[in-house]
Amino acid sequence: QASVHFRTADPAAIPHYEREIIPNKYRTVKLDLETIKSELKQAPMRGQFQQRSQMKPFSIPMPDGTTQRFLIYESPVMAPGLAAKYPQIKTYGGFGVDAPHATIRLGWGEDGFNAMILMEGETVFIDPYQKNDQEHYVVYYKKDYGAANKAHHFGCLLDDDNHNHNSHQRPTDRPSLKIEGE
Repeated sequence: QASVHFRTADPAAIPHYEREIIPNKYRTVKLDLETIKSELKQAPMRGQFQQRSQMKPFSIPMPDGTTQRFLIYESPVMAPGLAAKYPQIKTYGGFGVDAPHATIRLGWGEDGFNAMILMEGETVFIDPYQKNDQEHYVVYYKKDYGAANKAHHFGCLLDDDNHNHNSHQRPTDRPSLKIEGE
C-alpha cells in the first residue's frame, strides 16, 4: 500500500504570493509536509537495498488527476561535508511501480519539494506553487510549460565581456555558467 502525500488543492483557496512557475495547464496539490518528510527519512540509501521489494511505494500525483507509484531511495548529490552543512537539502531517486520504465528524481530543500518524472514519451514536473509556500505545488507536463515561460526562465548567464576569445593565455579566473530551468 502506497502512502498518500498529496491531495488536490483548490487554487482559489490558496493565499497568493509571488509565483515563478506558471504552466499553461497544471494540477494544484497540497503536500502533507510532515508525512513525506518522515517517510523520506526511511528511504534506503542508493546501493544499500538488496531488492526493490524491500522499498515502500510512494504515490506521486500526475497532471491528469491520477497517481503513479514509485519506489524511492535516497541519492545524495552533495559531498558528505557539504551535506552535513546543509542537512535540510535531500535528494532522492526512484523506480516506477505502475509504469516500470518510469524514473523519478526528487528533492527537498529550503524552497520546498521538487520532482521530475521521466515516463515513456512524457516528462512531468512538480514545483512549488509560489514563493514562500512549502504546502502547495503545481504538477504539469513539460509540454504544458509554454514558450513565454521558457523565455523567462531559461538562459545563459555567461558574461562575455569578461572573457577574451582571442587570448592565447590561460585565464586566471574561469567564467562561470548558470543555467536555470530544466
